[in-house]
Amino acid sequence: MFRFPFPALLGGLCLALSGFTHAATYAHENGSVTLDKIPERIVTLEWSLGEIALDLGVTPIAMAETDGYREWVAEPALPDSVADLGSRREPNLEVLQALKPELILVPRDYAPLLDKLEKIAPVMVLSIYTEDRQPWQRAEQITLQMGEVLGKEAEAQALLTRINEQFAGYRAQLGDAQGPVALVNIVDPRHLRVHGGEGLYQATLDKLGLKNAWHGETNYWGFATQGVEQLQVQPNSTLFYFQPVPDKTLEIMTNSPLWRAREFVREQRVHSLEPVWAFGGLHAAERLARLLTEQLTSTP
Repeated sequence: MFRFPFPALLGGLCLALSGFTHAATYAHENGSVTLDKIPERIVTLEWSLGEIALDLGVTPIAMAETDGYREWVAEPALPDSVADLGSRREPNLEVLQALKPELILVPRDYAPLLDKLEKIAPVMVLSIYTEDRQPWQRAEQITLQMGEVLGKEAEAQALLTRINEQFAGYRAQLGDAQGPVALVNIVDPRHLRVHGGEGLYQATLDKLGLKNAWHGETNYWGFATQGVEQLQVQPNSTLFYFQPVPDKTLEIMTNSPLWRAREFVREQRVHSLEPVWAFGGLHAAERLARLLTEQLTSTP
């Protein structure tokens, strides 16, 4: 009589217990999904969820606007192997279906596409930016949630620990002597997108112990668009603007009398920062904290 080797049986049991054969139901913002194993072929249509997946050591098989991710998000680096699904607003569903994903991750902005996406693969709706205006807390929750779904619980917890330790280090480097800062994106030669309120940038400033020089009303993304002449910031402020900015736009704005009349311009307290995705997760916040700390501690 054939006897199944005990070591082989034990090995199979270990694989099952490790999640190789995995059946579980996970709640998300639009209901729940049941997965019969840990998904390996995941798709993140939106960049912030792709950022989290990469930080957990999981490379999506596809993402929308991959070149845009590399320009605007930058970190974590996106491997060339990730397929481009085209526009974030209208991803190529035929290409997506051909890739045979095992799980699709999207924020609530994709509600109009959910029926079509769910015909391709299980979909989880996970949104960092919502009406409750708590992007930091939600980014932490979603990081842990994705860690559970992707079999990366330890990596998720380690990521949160690392981020908090890094912020503590940046805050110690900055000390208490820093003046207020304003964070803007240049929209065109006459308009700025100013960050504050309860967005990711504001959460980053709070954790660094830095004061925001601007206190206007924002949307739940944490920004407002204003004319250069309308921008009201505290005295002795330092203004940081984010790349990328078209050369012509920057040239026109910086030569404008409206711009040159501002105190932070006259006193040479204007600095450029590398791109940081304002609608990202914890990695984006850490990147902003790192860039600000480097700039503020190296500026006389």
